[in-house]
Amino acid sequence: MLRNIIGSDRAKLRELSLENYPVNQKKIINYLFDNNYEDYAGIINENYDNIAAFALERKGNFKYRNKLINCGIISFMGMHKDYHNEVLLENVIEKILFRHDKKYLLTLTNTYQPNLLEKYGFKTIGYYKTLKIMREDLQLDDINGVSNKYQIRELKKCYEKFSKAFQGSYVRSDLYYDNLMRLISDQHDHIITYYENGEIKGYAIYHINGNYAQIKEIIYLDSLSLCKMICYCLRNFDYVEVKVSGYEKIERIFKDIQVTKQNYLMVRINDESLFKNYFELSDEALINKGFVFNYKEQF
Repeated sequence: MLRNIIGSDRAKLRELSLENYPVNQKKIINYLFDNNYEDYAGIINENYDNIAAFALERKGNFKYRNKLINCGIISFMGMHKDYHNEVLLENVIEKILFRHDKKYLLTLTNTYQPNLLEKYGFKTIGYYKTLKIMREDLQLDDINGVSNKYQIRELKKCYEKFSKAFQGSYVRSDLYYDNLMRLISDQHDHIITYYENGEIKGYAIYHINGNYAQIKEIIYLDSLSLCKMICYCLRNFDYVEVKVSGYEKIERIFKDIQVTKQNYLMVRINDESLFKNYFELSDEALINKGFVFNYKEQF
């Protein structure tokens, strides 16, 4: 039986999400269920009192080619380990997409179920790169202007400038940054900023993993801003891992560094005719264009 999620489903849905997603997502899943569960809608395929399959969704704002789009986001989906019939999850996805067809031009989701989602017209449009940068890879030895002081409104302003370089990006509200600060605290992450002549030029969010720093997001307005913040982290650690969108070519600054790639974002155009008229292009134009990798919006 298909039904909408309700508040009392939280514990079961948290457990199922933790079972269906990688272990390294455990902390952020727990955070979102603790703090943001009320932001989600969703569909459950229920067998008696057991949740056999589920998907959680929410509304988002997406900017593409400088035009704002209200989009649907499927944040979590999966099945109970005791049920092996994929049709149960397909029924859930179909129900959600039926609603999205009437409400949203686009539906976005992560790439944890690519084969299933491709059946419904989803295409992979975003990937991220992780770069391993050693101390010897960075010629710069200057952290002047880098600190851990910031104002939330200036972080938002910096992101808005940064995202203009890309074809598409999520729109971040003031509330997003309020939630982000709580997430950073909950995950025991750190944030640094770079200012030049009193103006913010970049910020980075990183996590300490033993002898290296994992930079989860780095926003920068020029290469000097980027290098100074990386330099700041390298002063205290043996190396840094930097996560960026697949369309940022920062490896050109460093020679022979280790780079790995991973898909993370899929899109479905719910009304192709309207989409083509609105943007005066085909759906294929979404592919291989620039998309910002986001720290929190992978869900």
